[in-house]
Amino acid sequence: MKTSNLLRCAAILPLFAFFFTSCSKDAIPKPDPAKDAAQSSSRFVPNSLSDEPTDDNGFGTIQLMVTPFEAKASVTVFNDFFSYGERYPDENGIIYIPKIWEGTYSIRIHPYNPDFPNEVIINDITVTRDVVTDLGEIILQ
Repeated sequence: MKTSNLLRCAAILPLFAFFFTSCSKDAIPKPDPAKDAAQSSSRFVPNSLSDEPTDDNGFGTIQLMVTPFEAKASVTVFNDFFSYGERYPDENGIIYIPKIWEGTYSIRIHPYNPDFPNEVIINDITVTRDVVTDLGEIILQ
């Protein structure tokens, strides 16, 4: 009985040694702050007019102004194939969403301030390559 337990331990010990030595810290990628910032959600990064649309890859841009700013609204651009995530207005209430594929989209404007209970959805927005589609000012009530 003791011999069979000793044989099991002798068989398992090399397996553990193999697994622990094959896992090296060199194989684990180090964090890259620049890459992490590029992949972070736009929820915490204010949008601004300094974003430049990419005009050479079939993309268009949507721009709109959401007022009043106190509504603390987010904007989501979506269609049957894509959702561009929530975007938030800059300090002037402007939301600038570049790099949107050509196509027809809807926009959901969701105010987080409970004093503005009505969500707004705008359908059939056509995004065209190399064009900024300006939706103008959207006033939340």
